[in-house]
Amino acid sequence: MLSFIVYRARCRYCQAKISIQYPLLELITGILFVLFGWGWNLIFVAILLVIFVYDAKYMLVPDIIAIPGMILALIISPENWEAAALSGGFFAFLVLISREKWMGWGDAEIAIIMGFLLGFPEIIFALNLAFVLGSIYGIILIAKKRRSLKSLIAFGPFLVSATIICLKFPILEKVLAWWNY
Repeated sequence: MLSFIVYRARCRYCQAKISIQYPLLELITGILFVLFGWGWNLIFVAILLVIFVYDAKYMLVPDIIAIPGMILALIISPENWEAAALSGGFFAFLVLISREKWMGWGDAEIAIIMGFLLGFPEIIFALNLAFVLGSIYGIILIAKKRRSLKSLIAFGPFLVSATIICLKFPILEKVLAWWNY
């Protein structure tokens, strides 16, 4: 980040312009690592960040990251298998009935990771949050005439964002606790 500022967004050697995405990702990664501290969640934040960036850039969730992420999540939280199966199954259903037009298999893989990491009832809140975030983003793009209603948008980044938010701030649990009192 510092070199980006010092060299005015240009390579030190060849003076080629450097995209803002690189220092921005470094900054976000650093902030998330500080927020999560050391532990399993830090490993999952790293996995989720890779998925976020790759899906945002290529509209593809790399199996080489997602599959180990699912296995590790299963090992860490096997008690949440029902949440993982239902969330992954929900997305698999959407993939199958739409013939991969609405969602891709990578979204189902992310949903499985989410289910293991969050469990019930957090997974329900996280999935709803992901759909809301994705909808807001889509509406903004359509309003700015950068996309149309038929345009494809990667959904993985919204699933990842919702997962990270719910891992750090278990919102639904607090809301439900307040509601029951």
